[in-house]
Amino acid sequence: IRPSVIHMMRGQVFEIDGKSIFTFGGASSHDIDGGILEPEGPDFKRKKRMLDQDWRPYRINHVSWWSQELPTEEEMEEGRRNLAAHGNKVDFIVTHCCASSTQILLGGKLYRPDTLTAYLEEIRQNTSFRKWFFGHYHDNRNVNAQEILLYEQIIRIKDLCRFAPKTNGSDKEFLIPVHYTKLSTLKLLLGDNPAAPGKLRLWNTVYMNDSFEGECFIELMELAGKKRVGLDNQDGSVRERMKRYFPYLGRQHSRNDSLAPINKNIYVTSFSEQINDIYMWVPYGDDAKGCAITFSDDFFDIRKSRDKLTDVSSYSDMDYPLYKIQYLDERTLELLKEGKYDQISQPDDATRNILQILEIMDNIWETIYDLERRMDEGDPSDTKDGSAADSLRETNLIQNFVAGCLNEVRFLIKDSEYAHEGEIRMFHYSYEPQIDTKNFVVPRLYVDVDRRIQIKEVKLGSKITEAQANEIVSWLTKTNAVERITKSQRHYK
Repeated sequence: IRPSVIHMMRGQVFEIDGKSIFTFGGASSHDIDGGILEPEGPDFKRKKRMLDQDWRPYRINHVSWWSQELPTEEEMEEGRRNLAAHGNKVDFIVTHCCASSTQILLGGKLYRPDTLTAYLEEIRQNTSFRKWFFGHYHDNRNVNAQEILLYEQIIRIKDLCRFAPKTNGSDKEFLIPVHYTKLSTLKLLLGDNPAAPGKLRLWNTVYMNDSFEGECFIELMELAGKKRVGLDNQDGSVRERMKRYFPYLGRQHSRNDSLAPINKNIYVTSFSEQINDIYMWVPYGDDAKGCAITFSDDFFDIRKSRDKLTDVSSYSDMDYPLYKIQYLDERTLELLKEGKYDQISQPDDATRNILQILEIMDNIWETIYDLERRMDEGDPSDTKDGSAADSLRETNLIQNFVAGCLNEVRFLIKDSEYAHEGEIRMFHYSYEPQIDTKNFVVPRLYVDVDRRIQIKEVKLGSKITEAQANEIVSWLTKTNAVERITKSQRHYK
């Protein structure tokens, strides 16, 4: 349109200053309670005068309203094709309205979902992006790529757990946590073809060694919920609310029940701050017959600050930050359950973090309670225009959104009996995992870290023989992917 003005058409991906931008304009007019008036109609003036007298909003066809405000099926399909051509990954999304779940968060029952918000919900769930900008709702909200409101509390927990590397005494070298694993995993990382190297994999959380993973988070959420004013304090009521977002908590299978995944969309891999530690070599380093991998400093995103524009974390689902596990001491948990906060004297850093997380969880419950209240507004028996079905669909969207947010931090808290591991985790949320059908009896779900493997050091386990070590060194040297190869001198007594 002008040298500095670009008309960004629906369903296109633009490359501007090295950034990819998906655009999709349009929205349903929500200020048309009085309807759409036809200016050539015989009773146009009368209708307009009556609506003006009653202060009822209306639009005039081809003057203040056009049917093209909503996209055609062809335009939506064009958007799907263009996103697929970019691997369903862009830096920014710019739209006029927003996805259905975000719209519910903004106004509860005030705004009705339609084909466009449903389409944008599809885009939201299937596309990786850094920021999503939209207007339409005549309000200013602090929006980030992961939506609003509740997610601000999730970000607070993530920021509290954010891993910051320590130096080894100089200002130049950081102590990066290591990944203990089997040699077969190292082979997968480096791949067979130098032109197409492997990727670091994050596995679905259902494969974690401890079947109670995530329960510490659930216990703290229950504790915070029972304290929350406005929640029913009867025994079990908070647990019942939790079941809306974690259905497995109430699962009691009968013979004819259908099964469903417990942890659907969260993927994780682990590292440790315990460098060359016997207690890590045994369970995770294949009983010292495996290796400990140190990735290069810049393989992870560990130095980003908060975004000054939105005042929230600048990390998005295209970044790979690390998070430090917070360990919950059983004695501390018992004191918290009994309300004996005054007996938690001189708390250490771990306990102080747990207390901060508990405070944040109180805010999370406040937000959840407000969302549930807004979702309950209206008459659920009203079936006009399919509103009962729409209401159920909206409730499911919100519950899935809340569950997704909570799941992103559920695996950041563990029992203190694991504190010796000094665990650091990388998480990723994905609706489109890959399936490994070759290396397991039951195929497993995973996602790749979309970055070239950069390995600073491979430390071989002490039980690897000299002959084996020579073979491994020859192979790793040929790959040109490993800066340094060493062998652990930690021996078992």
